[in-house]
Amino acid sequence: HSRAAYGFAMADGHVSSVSSYIKLQTVQPLRFDVVGGVSQQANEEAIRKLTGVDEVLQSNFRNGPFRPCYYVAIDDSNGYIVVAVRGSLQVGDLLSDVNASSVERTMLGGTGWVHEGMLASASYIHCC
Repeated sequence: HSRAAYGFAMADGHVSSVSSYIKLQTVQPLRFDVVGGVSQQANEEAIRKLTGVDEVLQSNFRNGPFRPCYYVAIDDSNGYIVVAVRGSLQVGDLLSDVNASSVERTMLGGTGWVHEGMLASASYIHCC
């Protein structure tokens, strides 16, 4: 499911190797933006192709700072509800990554330190 969180870009082979990733970030956008210029339908078809799930409940492939791309799907064959979050691929993702201050949080009876950018991103998904 982690590969499918990259949607059409992964299914079409644009992030399957280092050289294809470099092309995606340099030359490819001059012709067509395979990350931000693809329809929601194309990304959800890619999820189904890469995972075999029948139902995508929710997805977002328009990212921004602290607003990562993600999808929620039902994986009937394994009996799971899947929440998959894409890793860094666009500028908005990098802005979330570099906001790396540690923030103390208490959750589920325990206290610890978390990456501020990742916490903000997770909070966005939780609220959708």
